[in-house]
Amino acid sequence: MNRLQNLIDSLVKLDNKPNLDMFKYVLSQTQNFDEVKCTIPLFEKIGFNFKRVAVFECLMNMTEVLEDSYYILSLMHKFNVKPSSKAYSRIYLQLIRSADSSSKLETLICELEYKNITIPPSAYLDLILKQDSYTKAKKIFEEKKDSFQPPKTDLYYTILLKASEANNIEDIEEIRNEMDSLSIDFDMEYYTAFYNEIFIDKLGRRDFVKYYKNLLTVYGHNLIKPTGYKEADLSNTFYEYPNKNPTPAIKEEKTVYLFKRNNVLADDLKRRYDNTCQICGERLSLRHNKSYSEVHHIQPLSLDGPDIPENMIVLCPNHHKLFDRGSITINIYDNKVKHVELENKVNEMTLDLKHNIDEKYIVYHDSYIFGK
Repeated sequence: MNRLQNLIDSLVKLDNKPNLDMFKYVLSQTQNFDEVKCTIPLFEKIGFNFKRVAVFECLMNMTEVLEDSYYILSLMHKFNVKPSSKAYSRIYLQLIRSADSSSKLETLICELEYKNITIPPSAYLDLILKQDSYTKAKKIFEEKKDSFQPPKTDLYYTILLKASEANNIEDIEEIRNEMDSLSIDFDMEYYTAFYNEIFIDKLGRRDFVKYYKNLLTVYGHNLIKPTGYKEADLSNTFYEYPNKNPTPAIKEEKTVYLFKRNNVLADDLKRRYDNTCQICGERLSLRHNKSYSEVHHIQPLSLDGPDIPENMIVLCPNHHKLFDRGSITINIYDNKVKHVELENKVNEMTLDLKHNIDEKYIVYHDSYIFGK
């Protein structure tokens, strides 16, 4: 309590009025949900405005168990905050994700249905993933698939993951055939991103909260030194997937939140490097003489990075993951690759650079992601 009070006092002394950035940064420094609860009266005391939906969307992301989420809901009612139907869906989605078992989740969904609260279809994706057998998952899939709007890509990728998890080859083929009949393309890059997000989510709610806290620390830099960084919507970080439609990067609400990527630019860049990783020089060969690579946004789209070649780099899946996790960075002046561990062999690699990368995106990566 004293530690948080001292932190808030120090931020206020910097002539910062209590604002959402300050609130998010203090939340990022909490060690458990009890400390999260302690921030409420401390910010009330300095006149922070709690009557905003964004505050409670942020708090919902800090909940570790279902009881925590119910506590935040009670606070929302205490402050008489009345979200729009869309905001309610996002808040209740976090409530749903805090249920740590299929039985709790089923009970919660029944409760929400009884109260006539609109349930985000993505809640059923969580329910499918939490089942302990493919048979149970498939039953829910069949019962709920009509509640999803076309093209239902995320729904089919979810049941495909469960079939793969159970190593059910026949079921995998059946799902793929059904996808073909519905004209749902199987996009390897989209599926890989989808799998990675599900894998991270499976680490557990506490790991999600830890990851979210790391994202919130970005706001601390705003309080101390203005950077021109524009606030991003972090409340849906775990459901932002690349979309294969060749349109500019815009935020659009669907079954889940996603950033539409301009795949025309990404595909052109991949062709320029012949699907070869710019860091290790590896080229993944698929069947039918096809190859595979991934395009990484150095300043992520979810953190306001632009969808332009100057913010892109072509990588293999391994080095894409290292970039995402802040383990590596690049120097565009000497074409060297740098790993956070000095003894790592990645430090011996040379960057293959044939297109212009803007230094400011590397500066952003180095400031907020690399080594963090």
